[in-house]
Amino acid sequence: MEPNAILITQIGILALLLVACFAAIALKRLKLPYTVGLVIVGLIVGWLAQNVETLRPLQNLTLSPDLILFVFVPFANNNPFIQI
Repeated sequence: MEPNAILITQIGILALLLVACFAAIALKRLKLPYTVGLVIVGLIVGWLAQNVETLRPLQNLTLSPDLILFVFVPFANNNPFIQI
């Protein structure tokens, strides 16, 4: 990967995390389950990535299984509300 592609990937991940944070705040106020809300937000972001030119780099963003296993699962494992 060239440095520009790495920067675009990092900005994309940070933007998606920011969207998830705002979604969590909005979903708490709307009293919707977080998982249902994230599915709805994911569908909206996916549709926007296909139809809005500035969001096209999100289509190339991929997460490897190793990243999910070593970064996200340990946080879920320490959460007392989630039982794996």
